[in-house]
Amino acid sequence: MGMKVFRKIAAVLLFALAAGPAAAAMSEWQDMGGGRARLVAGLDPASNTVAAAVEIELKDGWKTYWRQPGASGIPPILDFSRSAGFEAGEVQLPAPKVLAAGDAHFAGYKGRTAYYFEGKALGADAVIRLDLMAGVCEEICIPAQASFEMPVAALMASDPKAAILLEMARSQLPGEAHPGFGVTRFDTHADWSLEVEARLRDGAKPELFVEGPQGWYFPMAELVSHGGGMAVFRIGAPERPQGAEDAGRLRFTLADGSGAVEQWLSPEK
Repeated sequence: MGMKVFRKIAAVLLFALAAGPAAAAMSEWQDMGGGRARLVAGLDPASNTVAAAVEIELKDGWKTYWRQPGASGIPPILDFSRSAGFEAGEVQLPAPKVLAAGDAHFAGYKGRTAYYFEGKALGADAVIRLDLMAGVCEEICIPAQASFEMPVAALMASDPKAAILLEMARSQLPGEAHPGFGVTRFDTHADWSLEVEARLRDGAKPELFVEGPQGWYFPMAELVSHGGGMAVFRIGAPERPQGAEDAGRLRFTLADGSGAVEQWLSPEK
């Protein structure tokens, strides 16, 4: 863990502890074969906003996928359809790493990670019901499942540990790109392979991940050049639906040893 990341997490912990007991709770761990998962959630009673995270803890040697891991991966699916009186927002994931399983390379996670989301409780009797399906891999990959049920009323308990876990999950999400760190432009070829230019901070070797519309799967980015605060990446032609001609806007996630940013961009004409 880099010193900047350590300091960031330490600051999060100090903030959460200073804030005192919070309205939050966590479920029991559930086994997922190559690891385990639990639901952690907190409630702001003034607005009925719920902040929550599915915490994943993988065994040594096991991995799981990011939301767009590649053509052969199994992205996580979080299904809230059985909930009562609860409306979930977009699930947000931390920046992944490039990992390998056998000869395949994909975007994913090792160790601990968390899928973060916020939502609205529509009444005191609201219940969060979440069915999770995620691929977990050692030498081969298997679909793993877990189901959670948490009444919103249970979130009125004071659980500082749950509040700290939520702050940590939120702190590890990518931020917004800015002039000192982010993709500055990209060019497309006829087959939708890409050349991407990014501005960097001082730090570790950067990694870039690209997402297209539904059904598009870009391969892992290749770092072509890196230095002087800039980087150039090459991304090969994606797998895409038959007849698809234009991806439109793309979402880029740029990461280094100190954090990550996300941004939507359209190709320059």
